[in-house]
Amino acid sequence: MTPVVALLSILTAQALGAISLGPSFLFVSRTSVALSRKDGLAAAAGMALGATIITTLALVGVRAIIAQVEWLYAGFKLLGGAYLLYLGFQLW
Repeated sequence: MTPVVALLSILTAQALGAISLGPSFLFVSRTSVALSRKDGLAAAAGMALGATIITTLALVGVRAIIAQVEWLYAGFKLLGGAYLLYLGFQLW
């Protein structure tokens, strides 16, 4: 996976997470209504920055581990495939 594809995947996941309802959405909405639009935008930017930092650190950490331990990469692929098969059977 190229770094650009990885970055676009992360940004897409964050965009989907940002538009879904949850505690962060409630926090930003409450801040916007109770204080001001400016404060709501600042809260949203803070949530996005925090998610970006955590996601980037997680990606770098997993990539570093997988680069050092090849059998772990194969294990992740096998577990991922098994999980997809499980989901397929559940849907069927």
